[in-house]
Amino acid sequence: MSAIFLIDHEDSGFEEDWDVPRGIFLWVLDFIADHVRDEEVAVTMKDLVKGGYAYFALSFFTTEQAAEIVRVIREELKEAVDAEFPSTEDKNEGWQWMTADLIDKAGRWDRSS
Repeated sequence: MSAIFLIDHEDSGFEEDWDVPRGIFLWVLDFIADHVRDEEVAVTMKDLVKGGYAYFALSFFTTEQAAEIVRVIREELKEAVDAEFPSTEDKNEGWQWMTADLIDKAGRWDRSS
């Protein structure tokens, strides 16, 4: 089953979706929750993971909170995915390109603001 992470920016009208298997989606949300500096965001994201939700949007949060989520994606996610799901193993190829896609989209969100 798939899940959708909406990379949206209400102020600029920017909107892209990241549609991936739910397991990857929940792992990424959990990772972000563990690395954001905003406790409210962390708690909300942990609740989404615990509930097994399949939809997430940056617009659930304030622009500042969304920017913090984007910061974690852009600055910390690749290193964590490389460590947890090394590209040297064929079975991890999907993890590599799917998370690279999210990182690219987060960069476009950042430039849209």
